[in-house]
Amino acid sequence: MRPTQLDRPRPQDEPPSLYPEAVARAKAAAAKAESTRKFAVGLVVSGLVAIITGTAFFALAANLHQDTYGRFGAPFDVEPHPAGQTLRANGTVPAADTALLAKLTTTPTATWFGPWNGNIRADVAARVDQAAADGKIAVLVTYELPHGDCGSGSPSMASAYRTWIRQFAAGLGHHRAVVIVEPDAIPLMDCLNATGQRERVAIIKDSVQQIERSGSWAYIDAGHSAWKSASVIASRLKAAGIAQAAGFSLNVANYQPTKDLIAFGSQVSALTGGKHFVLDTGRNGRAVAGNAWCNASGAGLGARPTTHTASPLVDAYLWIKTPGSSDGTCNGGPPAGVWWPSYARMLATRASF
Repeated sequence: MRPTQLDRPRPQDEPPSLYPEAVARAKAAAAKAESTRKFAVGLVVSGLVAIITGTAFFALAANLHQDTYGRFGAPFDVEPHPAGQTLRANGTVPAADTALLAKLTTTPTATWFGPWNGNIRADVAARVDQAAADGKIAVLVTYELPHGDCGSGSPSMASAYRTWIRQFAAGLGHHRAVVIVEPDAIPLMDCLNATGQRERVAIIKDSVQQIERSGSWAYIDAGHSAWKSASVIASRLKAAGIAQAAGFSLNVANYQPTKDLIAFGSQVSALTGGKHFVLDTGRNGRAVAGNAWCNASGAGLGARPTTHTASPLVDAYLWIKTPGSSDGTCNGGPPAGVWWPSYARMLATRASF
């Protein structure tokens, strides 16, 4: 190979200043070329890192979002709670009770809708609008079913209910909510004659269709683990349109242990095509004696509402029945639905958290 100017020996007659200058220029050029190469490589590497990091970030964010809020995409909204009235009443709450009752006022609970609502569409709209403004999801309960507790009914009442549920669904508007459909209606069907039972499942099926069509999640109430068999409940759920629903709910206003509810719900799920379910954990934090259902003594608040549950079939633990709201005039309680401060205090004192 022919030597270059830089490779060949310097002739004796070459001015001594020319060789060092050439070497310096060549080194400078080589350094510049190397710097340019490193810069270009750096840009490529940085770009790849940015792409990979960005992709990883968005994937992580998506996973965190899914893991945190499950299928609902947002946290549950905190409804104004009756305990807040007690806390605001001057001189009525000892300092020690303030922290206890705060467990209730800061925890999402469901809002119930029924005959007491004068304008069902406006009332539902107000609730979901507030939840949306908070960036959260409201949990609602329909409790308007004709002869829900085995009282007398009529075709006109069934027709009125269909009008009512359409107004309820219209109130949802473009917002999404979790809706618990008619607590106790499915397990209490035994007291109805054949015509009444057919009417009931038809009404619930229509309710599910209206709610799901609005974009919300309908969960048909299915009682609890110590009431009816899984096969009976599954059969009734299928007749009531569980295939179109998000799933079913268990333990509304009851005290059954979470592990028993998951075991029972899993059996029902297996019989209904793998449907998911939600649990009311508002008052099952402590075991109660026997099969108590009305203002059970010794109860305590259960797990706070969350989508982090002990089973992939359980979409959420919820507080559906308002803890501290009376079940009725039993065990010294006021009429059903009335806020009972001393019972709320007991629940909070014996909370599982």
